[in-house]
Amino acid sequence: MNSTEIHFDGPVVAGGHAYDLDVLASAPEPVRLATGFSRLDDLTGGLDPGSVWTIAGCPGTGVTAVAASIAAGAAKGGDVLMCNSHVGTRRMAGLLTGLAGADSGRLRLSSWLPLMPEPGEEWADSSLAAANVLVIDTWDENWPTGAWPATYAALLSRARWLRELARSHGTSLVLTARRPPIADPEPCAWIDAVFHDIADVSIELTSTTRGTRAFVTRRADSARWFELALTGRARLTPTDEPVL
Repeated sequence: MNSTEIHFDGPVVAGGHAYDLDVLASAPEPVRLATGFSRLDDLTGGLDPGSVWTIAGCPGTGVTAVAASIAAGAAKGGDVLMCNSHVGTRRMAGLLTGLAGADSGRLRLSSWLPLMPEPGEEWADSSLAAANVLVIDTWDENWPTGAWPATYAALLSRARWLRELARSHGTSLVLTARRPPIADPEPCAWIDAVFHDIADVSIELTSTTRGTRAFVTRRADSARWFELALTGRARLTPTDEPVL
């Protein structure tokens, strides 16, 4: 088999076949979308089709600001759907229009939707599968009433199925979560564990005396601290501190 015959589901090769490393290395690179953060794109390569990105932090650390900035940045190269369930729709539309500018025509916005399919199910709305990038802000707020899984195993199963859907449709999936400022109750702790399990790229936001800091990790690769500026468009600036 030559490299052009290999089928990838997002960042992983599909199926259980074994391939020579030189064949895999010569396979065509996917078309990645920029995030709008040049430093973040340098570190991660941008939004891979079928990849899963997670953004987590306490309220006020900029979770929605970073998610909206990534949505607007990706709209310069692809079709983006952002589902936001906690900011007023008109306010969110104004924010995204300001961030995306001339590219806002490729960016759609929805409020709360029952987006979470059961394992084995497809998206309820075909437009979700058609998006190049799907941003769900926040993931835990976008469940139908009473549908939140009762166990960690069930939540993990649902999350892994979302990853499978993203890979099979070539959709870059960005999930966010806000941590309570108090000790995490058990279901919130589950989200952290699930995000670590499914994320190809994770962004952890923390408050510091100087503002907000972002810790960015790419699976099996490098990690970096960034300073996060939230005035106007969110900006990430690398810090000089080493990551251990």
